[in-house]
Amino acid sequence: MLPEINKTYNYFDDGKIIENRRDEVKICKIIPFNKIDKKILKNWKEEVELCHWLYRKNTDYFIKGRLKKAEQDVIFVRTKHNGWFSLGWWAGSLDIDNSLTKRLNQDYLMGHKDLVMTLQEFNKKYSDYIEDGHYGLAINIPEVIDFLDKEMPKLIENNMQPFKFSQIKSKFGYARVYCNAQNAIIRHLENDIDKILKIK
Repeated sequence: MLPEINKTYNYFDDGKIIENRRDEVKICKIIPFNKIDKKILKNWKEEVELCHWLYRKNTDYFIKGRLKKAEQDVIFVRTKHNGWFSLGWWAGSLDIDNSLTKRLNQDYLMGHKDLVMTLQEFNKKYSDYIEDGHYGLAINIPEVIDFLDKEMPKLIENNMQPFKFSQIKSKFGYARVYCNAQNAIIRHLENDIDKILKIK
Protein backbone atom coordinates (compact mmCIF):
# COMPACT_ATOMS: atom_id res chain seq x y z
CA MET A 1 0.00 0.00 0.00
CA LEU A 2 1.36 3.39 -1.03
CA PRO A 3 0.52 6.79 0.49
CA GLU A 4 -0.80 9.66 -1.61
CA ILE A 5 1.35 12.67 -2.52
CA ASN A 6 0.31 15.89 -0.70
CA LYS A 7 -1.76 13.90 1.80
CA THR A 8 -1.05 14.06 5.54
CA TYR A 9 -0.72 10.92 7.68
CA ASN A 10 0.07 10.17 11.29
CA TYR A 11 3.67 9.33 12.17
CA PHE A 12 4.96 7.71 15.35
CA ASP A 13 8.51 8.55 16.40
CA ASP A 14 10.65 5.43 16.85
CA GLY A 15 7.54 3.32 16.21
CA LYS A 16 6.20 4.06 19.73
CA ILE A 17 2.39 4.06 19.51
CA ILE A 18 1.73 6.66 22.22
CA GLU A 19 0.27 10.15 21.91
CA ASN A 20 3.40 12.09 22.89
CA ARG A 21 5.35 10.37 20.10
CA ARG A 22 2.77 11.18 17.41
CA ASP A 23 3.34 13.77 14.70
CA GLU A 24 1.83 14.43 11.28
CA VAL A 25 3.76 13.95 8.05
CA LYS A 26 2.87 15.37 4.66
CA ILE A 27 3.95 13.17 1.75
CA CYS A 28 5.99 15.22 -0.74
CA LYS A 29 7.36 12.71 -3.22
CA ILE A 30 7.37 8.98 -4.04
CA ILE A 31 10.59 7.93 -5.75
CA PRO A 32 11.08 4.53 -7.47
CA PHE A 33 14.12 2.56 -6.35
CA ASN A 34 15.95 3.04 -9.66
CA LYS A 35 15.51 6.84 -9.47
CA ILE A 36 16.90 7.47 -5.98
CA ASP A 37 20.12 9.44 -5.59
CA LYS A 38 23.35 7.77 -4.47
CA LYS A 39 23.55 9.47 -1.06
CA ILE A 40 20.11 8.27 0.05
CA LEU A 41 20.79 4.82 -1.40
CA LYS A 42 24.02 4.60 0.63
CA ASN A 43 22.21 5.70 3.83
CA TRP A 44 19.47 3.12 3.24
CA LYS A 45 21.98 0.27 2.77
CA GLU A 46 23.72 1.25 6.01
CA GLU A 47 20.42 1.36 7.92
CA VAL A 48 19.43 -2.07 6.56
CA GLU A 49 22.68 -3.52 7.90
CA LEU A 50 22.34 -1.81 11.28
CA CYS A 51 18.63 -2.57 11.75
CA HIS A 52 18.33 -5.87 9.90
CA TRP A 53 15.34 -6.89 12.05
CA LEU A 54 13.37 -3.85 10.92
CA TYR A 55 14.08 -2.88 7.31
CA ARG A 56 13.58 -5.13 4.31
CA LYS A 57 16.63 -5.85 2.18
CA ASN A 58 14.77 -4.43 -0.79
CA THR A 59 12.40 -1.51 -1.18
CA ASP A 60 10.49 -0.58 -4.32
CA TYR A 61 10.06 3.07 -3.36
CA PHE A 62 11.56 5.80 -1.20
CA ILE A 63 8.85 8.06 0.23
CA LYS A 64 9.81 11.63 1.09
CA GLY A 65 7.78 13.54 3.67
CA ARG A 66 7.86 16.55 5.98
CA LEU A 67 7.06 16.30 9.70
CA LYS A 68 4.67 19.03 10.85
CA LYS A 69 5.66 19.57 14.52
CA ALA A 70 9.30 18.57 14.26
CA GLU A 71 9.74 20.47 10.96
CA GLN A 72 12.05 17.77 9.62
CA ASP A 73 12.35 16.01 6.29
CA VAL A 74 12.06 12.22 6.45
CA ILE A 75 12.41 9.30 4.03
CA PHE A 76 10.38 6.12 4.49
CA VAL A 77 11.30 2.67 3.15
CA ARG A 78 9.75 -0.80 3.34
CA THR A 79 9.90 -2.83 6.54
CA LYS A 80 9.94 -6.60 7.01
CA HIS A 81 6.30 -6.44 8.10
CA ASN A 82 5.10 -4.63 4.94
CA GLY A 83 4.96 -1.24 6.65
CA TRP A 84 6.93 1.97 6.13
CA PHE A 85 9.62 3.25 8.49
CA SER A 86 11.81 6.32 8.07
CA LEU A 87 15.60 6.39 8.09
CA GLY A 88 18.11 8.11 10.35
CA TRP A 89 17.63 10.32 13.40
CA TRP A 90 13.89 10.83 12.78
CA ALA A 91 13.14 7.15 12.25
CA GLY A 92 9.48 6.35 12.82
CA SER A 93 6.37 4.56 11.55
CA LEU A 94 4.15 5.91 8.78
CA ASP A 95 0.49 5.11 9.48
CA ILE A 96 -0.97 4.85 5.98
CA ASP A 97 -4.11 2.85 6.84
CA ASN A 98 -4.77 4.42 10.28
CA SER A 99 -4.29 1.05 11.98
CA LEU A 100 -1.67 2.43 14.38
CA THR A 101 -3.81 5.45 15.27
CA LYS A 102 -6.81 3.18 15.84
CA ARG A 103 -4.69 1.06 18.18
CA LEU A 104 -3.62 4.21 20.03
CA ASN A 105 -7.24 5.26 20.54
CA GLN A 106 -8.29 1.79 21.66
CA ASP A 107 -5.42 1.61 24.15
CA TYR A 108 -6.43 5.01 25.52
CA LEU A 109 -10.05 3.96 25.96
CA MET A 110 -9.10 0.65 27.58
CA GLY A 111 -7.05 2.56 30.15
CA HIS A 112 -9.74 5.18 30.75
CA LYS A 113 -12.99 3.21 30.72
CA ASP A 114 -14.19 4.97 33.84
CA LEU A 115 -13.72 8.35 32.13
CA VAL A 116 -15.63 7.60 28.91
CA MET A 117 -18.96 9.44 28.77
CA THR A 118 -21.95 7.79 27.13
CA LEU A 119 -24.12 9.44 24.47
CA GLN A 120 -26.98 9.79 26.93
CA GLU A 121 -24.72 11.34 29.56
CA PHE A 122 -23.39 13.87 27.04
CA ASN A 123 -26.86 15.00 25.96
CA LYS A 124 -27.99 15.20 29.58
CA LYS A 125 -24.91 17.23 30.55
CA TYR A 126 -25.51 19.76 27.76
CA SER A 127 -29.33 19.60 27.71
CA ASP A 128 -29.61 23.33 28.50
CA TYR A 129 -27.87 24.07 25.19
CA ILE A 130 -29.94 21.74 22.97
CA GLU A 131 -32.71 23.53 21.06
CA ASP A 132 -36.24 22.50 21.99
CA GLY A 133 -37.56 19.57 19.98
CA HIS A 134 -34.12 18.30 18.94
CA TYR A 135 -32.05 15.35 20.09
CA GLY A 136 -28.52 16.82 20.27
CA LEU A 137 -25.60 14.48 19.66
CA ALA A 138 -26.35 11.32 17.66
CA ILE A 139 -22.84 9.95 17.00
CA ASN A 140 -22.37 7.17 19.53
CA ILE A 141 -18.58 6.85 19.26
CA PRO A 142 -16.55 7.35 22.47
CA GLU A 143 -13.77 9.30 20.74
CA VAL A 144 -16.29 11.74 19.24
CA ILE A 145 -18.07 12.17 22.58
CA ASP A 146 -14.75 12.77 24.33
CA PHE A 147 -13.68 15.33 21.69
CA LEU A 148 -16.96 17.27 21.88
CA ASP A 149 -16.97 17.22 25.67
CA LYS A 150 -13.63 19.05 25.54
CA GLU A 151 -14.88 21.52 22.89
CA MET A 152 -18.24 22.39 24.47
CA PRO A 153 -16.95 24.67 27.28
CA LYS A 154 -15.07 26.78 24.70
CA LEU A 155 -18.15 27.00 22.47
CA ILE A 156 -20.37 27.99 25.38
CA GLU A 157 -17.95 30.60 26.71
CA ASN A 158 -16.76 32.18 23.46
CA ASN A 159 -19.81 32.13 21.19
CA MET A 160 -21.03 35.51 19.91
CA GLN A 161 -24.53 34.72 21.20
CA PRO A 162 -25.88 32.27 23.80
CA PHE A 163 -24.73 28.94 22.43
CA LYS A 164 -27.31 26.46 21.13
CA PHE A 165 -27.10 23.30 19.03
CA SER A 166 -29.82 21.12 17.59
CA GLN A 167 -28.05 18.14 16.01
CA ILE A 168 -24.57 16.69 15.71
CA LYS A 169 -24.74 13.65 13.47
CA SER A 170 -23.15 11.70 10.64
CA LYS A 171 -24.75 12.09 7.21
CA PHE A 172 -23.48 10.14 4.19
CA GLY A 173 -20.32 9.34 6.15
CA TYR A 174 -19.54 12.97 7.06
CA ALA A 175 -20.09 14.91 10.25
CA ARG A 176 -22.78 17.58 10.35
CA VAL A 177 -22.90 20.09 13.21
CA TYR A 178 -26.00 22.24 13.44
CA CYS A 179 -25.44 25.08 15.88
CA ASN A 180 -25.34 28.89 16.04
CA ALA A 181 -21.55 29.21 16.08
CA GLN A 182 -19.61 30.92 13.29
CA ASN A 183 -19.21 28.97 10.05
CA ALA A 184 -15.43 28.66 10.48
CA ILE A 185 -15.89 27.06 13.91
CA ILE A 186 -18.54 24.68 12.59
CA ARG A 187 -16.19 23.58 9.77
CA HIS A 188 -13.42 23.03 12.32
CA LEU A 189 -15.67 20.81 14.41
CA GLU A 190 -16.91 18.85 11.40
CA ASN A 191 -13.38 18.33 10.04
CA ASP A 192 -12.07 17.07 13.39
CA ILE A 193 -15.02 14.70 13.81
CA ASP A 194 -14.52 13.47 10.24
CA LYS A 195 -10.94 12.52 11.11
CA ILE A 196 -12.21 10.42 14.00
CA LEU A 197 -14.91 8.80 11.84
CA LYS A 198 -12.33 7.97 9.18
CA ILE A 199 -10.15 6.20 11.73
CA LYS A 200 -13.14 4.21 12.96
